[in-house]
Amino acid sequence: MSAIECLCGEHDLIQRVLGKLETLVKQTADAGRVCPDEFAPFVEFLRGFTVSTHFCKEEHGLFPLLHERGVPSEGSPLAALSREHEVLDEMVRELADRVAAAGHDGAAAIPALTQHATHLIEKLRDHVVRADHCMFGLATALLHDDDNPRIEEAFAQAERRAGDPETVLRWRDLGHRLAGDTTP
Repeated sequence: MSAIECLCGEHDLIQRVLGKLETLVKQTADAGRVCPDEFAPFVEFLRGFTVSTHFCKEEHGLFPLLHERGVPSEGSPLAALSREHEVLDEMVRELADRVAAAGHDGAAAIPALTQHATHLIEKLRDHVVRADHCMFGLATALLHDDDNPRIEEAFAQAERRAGDPETVLRWRDLGHRLAGDTTP
């Protein structure tokens, strides 16, 4: 599997988890009550896998090589995607805070939680679509098969920065479970 195929697979997993999170958000709004324990695995996946692992692979693995191949670091689609990573990281942190607040404040906190979660889902979905079309298009045009070992090593380093191998694997497996996969 190429590095780009790996990232595409991760995008697919993220999108499927977002679909399940969207269902939970709708159920929470309809029920008028929140169970923080139901949101906790989604927050863990978004923090650990999406932000700490996946974004890091793009930022430290793929983006530098695309910059070397002539894609500007400022004023380019990569710069926009990088800024979005920062915004999405903050939105995931805020989701965790809103889930905790809803656990303490009950029904009064649900509208803010569901509104924020819905906005995060939309923003992350849009981000993934842009990355698929823009970043992967650039990568396909500018990178070659012989770049894969370098990218794969950068991905391995990104995963080591995110956590120990068992933790990263646990986050990936968590995503598959949340997405409803029977086998990861």
